[in-house]
Amino acid sequence: MMDVFLAVYEKDPTPANWQRLEAGLELLARYAKIFRIGQPLKLYYEGHLLRLENKTEEATKKFTEALALAQTLGIEYDLPRLQKPLTLA
Repeated sequence: MMDVFLAVYEKDPTPANWQRLEAGLELLARYAKIFRIGQPLKLYYEGHLLRLENKTEEATKKFTEALALAQTLGIEYDLPRLQKPLTLA
């Protein structure tokens, strides 16, 4: 879901699309609050929103935190996705 919202916003950066992106992140944050396994992706998408706001340093911190948490939790599946923004920085 968040990938779709992110792609739509990047293609058409309107306030309405930004609100959808923020609403999607809010849903993910609620999920991550209940299920710890969702926390790395929440941090990952927070990083993307920060990147879109040109807050590169803060975004990199979120991406780094997301990767470290995923490794700690043993979430192998998400590691390549979480590593990608750090290799582009």
